[in-house]
Amino acid sequence: MGEAKHRKAEDPLYGTFPKNGLTQERCVLISAPITITDSSISTSGRLDPQELRYSLLFWDRLAISSNNLIQIDPGPEADFLKKAGILEEVKIQMKRLGPGNFQDIHIPAFEYLEQQEPGKWSLATGEKSFQWLGMPAGEAPNVSFDLIHAIPVPDQDVALEDILEFKSRRVDERKRLLAEIDRLAALVKSSENPGAQLDRQKAIIEECCVDLLKVAKEWKFPVRLADLKCSYEFSLPVSLGVYAFGDIAVGMPFVGALVSSAVSGLKITADIKRQPIRDRSSAYQYVYSFHDHLF
Repeated sequence: MGEAKHRKAEDPLYGTFPKNGLTQERCVLISAPITITDSSISTSGRLDPQELRYSLLFWDRLAISSNNLIQIDPGPEADFLKKAGILEEVKIQMKRLGPGNFQDIHIPAFEYLEQQEPGKWSLATGEKSFQWLGMPAGEAPNVSFDLIHAIPVPDQDVALEDILEFKSRRVDERKRLLAEIDRLAALVKSSENPGAQLDRQKAIIEECCVDLLKVAKEWKFPVRLADLKCSYEFSLPVSLGVYAFGDIAVGMPFVGALVSSAVSGLKITADIKRQPIRDRSSAYQYVYSFHDHLF
């Protein structure tokens, strides 16, 4: 067997998956807390400080959207990050605001960023950012990978300068985690027998979380335990059997031991796609969740 065939047998992604996981620039569109329903829109104003610190830790550049009809002051921390060249503002022109087009406040900004830099930008959503209740489901399938009780993030009162200083020193640990989650998604998507690859890649992702938790002990500020949900656009393979329409949940005991949690783990879930995008190897959407656990 030639070297290439041998590598392909060992690694289904050999020659196909990007090798630049650690050097790839990753960017995310964030939002002040805003909830959209079929008939209303509500917002609490400025960027949520906890969500902002999560985004700042893991992503290289951030963006917010603004429009000509609703003025939302993102706050002084947003001004600081703009001056630092980390946060940009995407301005959307709207002709009207009413039931049926509330989503035009935010979604077009993501589409614009994706068009300008394909594959680099993702959308942050959730209770403390952009939340579109009742968003119509798309025809294409969606798969999400959830890391539960596994991610250390700076608490909401930590100075942004401290986070930036840490990012400049410890690039590999924070970037490797997202790169390995992308790799897991690619393995599940492309492998004829993805079940055989799950344990190996889960162990690598758990190692990434353990490394982050160990590095977090260097921080001279409070650290909060968090979850991360990453959404990708593809179907779970039929070879995963009943899991193609349900959940796969695997524990991460080494992470659990570090954070004193019996529920730390990785969950893979099949779902309906929400946001239409073009083909890409990275997640198109992230959702953050936070726990009371400080360490």
